[in-house]
Amino acid sequence: MLKTRRIAAMARTVLAPIAFIGLIVAATPVSAACMDVFTEKLAEMGVAESDIRSIEVTTTRNASAGAGSRVRGYQAWTRLASCDGYLVVSVSNMCTYRDAHTTGGCRMSGMPTY
Repeated sequence: MLKTRRIAAMARTVLAPIAFIGLIVAATPVSAACMDVFTEKLAEMGVAESDIRSIEVTTTRNASAGAGSRVRGYQAWTRLASCDGYLVVSVSNMCTYRDAHTTGGCRMSGMPTY
């Protein structure tokens, strides 16, 4: 089982350089409350700290309102070493857990894959 605070620090460490150099346009600063939700959910899912390659947080917005649209929430795209894809955890704009899914070759029991 991973430690929540250590993963949060790891996520912030991974995000800061990515956002700074602009390699990932959608990477965004996110509140500590949202980071806590992301790390708690990863821990609940049994994700080992050693399995996390990177965590990138993106902002989801209302599509119909254009670039200045209201923030709907955030997604933590977690690249895992154990599979070829991502574990995606979504929260609302108030950092309330919404759902999780996997992509690519990643599979988790009871979780949808897209």
